[in-house]
Amino acid sequence: MRFVLKLIGFILLIIGVSIILYALWSSFELFTAKKPAPIIFNIAEQQKSSGEPDITGANNPISAETVIKELAKNLTANVPAEYTATILNMISWSVLALIMIFGGSQLAKLGITLLSSI
Repeated sequence: MRFVLKLIGFILLIIGVSIILYALWSSFELFTAKKPAPIIFNIAEQQKSSGEPDITGANNPISAETVIKELAKNLTANVPAEYTATILNMISWSVLALIMIFGGSQLAKLGITLLSSI
């Protein structure tokens, strides 16, 4: 029985460390651009409007809608949509890698606990 528990402990330890190393190595390759990021978010490029926004308002020539349209136009002119998608994909990969590292550490901890109890 001790041999089986020791074997299970080593297997859990090896699996946990392997998961941690895989997450770290994949993140290294991803952030050094050796492999592309997994595509989770895909932002379709919107067509640009061909005219100036319609400035209407009851008493005020500049309405809140006009300000929001102008801010959105300036933001999309300065930050392209593919950069936004890339940043979102990198953030989602980072969250997945953190979950994998946490899970791997829990498996390794369980394996160490089994090994030290024998």
